[in-house]
Amino acid sequence: MSKSLTVISLLPMAFVYVRDGHIADVGSGKPDRIIGQHTLRISRPQHTLIPGLIDAHIHALAGNTNSVEQSLRFGVTTVCDMHNEVEDIMRLKQWVAEPQNKARYSDYKYAGIGAVVEGGWPIPVMKKELESVPQGEKVLDAIVSAWPKINTGHDAKPFVQQQVNQHGASYIKMFHELGDTLGMKLPSPSIDVQNAIVKAAHDAGVIAVGHALSYSGAMDLLEAGVDGFTHIFLDEPPNDHFIKIMKSRNVHCNPTLSLCASQTAERQEWQQTFRRDPFARSMLIEKTFEKPLGLAKAERPRAGVQHAYETTRKLYQA
Repeated sequence: MSKSLTVISLLPMAFVYVRDGHIADVGSGKPDRIIGQHTLRISRPQHTLIPGLIDAHIHALAGNTNSVEQSLRFGVTTVCDMHNEVEDIMRLKQWVAEPQNKARYSDYKYAGIGAVVEGGWPIPVMKKELESVPQGEKVLDAIVSAWPKINTGHDAKPFVQQQVNQHGASYIKMFHELGDTLGMKLPSPSIDVQNAIVKAAHDAGVIAVGHALSYSGAMDLLEAGVDGFTHIFLDEPPNDHFIKIMKSRNVHCNPTLSLCASQTAERQEWQQTFRRDPFARSMLIEKTFEKPLGLAKAERPRAGVQHAYETTRKLYQA
């Protein structure tokens, strides 16, 4: 018997009954009323069983080990770094792989450096994050100038090969942020360039996932053949055409709903209730609550987190 953390409660003496690869029952006490004598039983006294969450979107900036340690504390067994500096990735990859850290850190997957165009995303959000840093503009220029830039389709293959063969990326991250939900106009790659990136990724044996915070940007990425989305869009309610394409092509989506709420500066008090929960606070490493990004705040109500919630719900139901 062990503790079992469910969605809404902590069961101190609990069992989980698995049948045919699915959880058939969860309860307190002894499971004799549920299972037969000959069912395999695995007893783990003084252990806690939590739901396994996978493929959480993170950016482990500066190789911050808190990102992978805190993730595992909350049941996230695999994290996906969606754009980071190579030196930080390599350092974090080494730490996670060390045997003594296997029960401390989540498994760590990464894209390497994302496919960036000159002046495009994620530069605006980095500028926002570095506003309070002394000489933030110089810091930003030093970081961004070192990134490879995707200007034409011919740049796609060497870029992808660098991320996969040299850096060990598990997937390629594409940026297709038009800025139309953020009150800004940003340069973004053409569909031909995005097509070339997807093809190069597939030729290298990995998938291509894409960032877009608007419906138009998401549809562009679908046209380019993207395998998955790293966010859901903010500026449209659920769209049957989008959902039909997603389902027919088996395209996945990690909606990052807390990030969506941060961009629109909505539902912040609701999110803080989770951080104030005594059990959650006992598990948190970083206990300060960051201010919302708010880049899409001025575009409300056209851009709204409710759109993200509803589209995510519809995708799940489909």
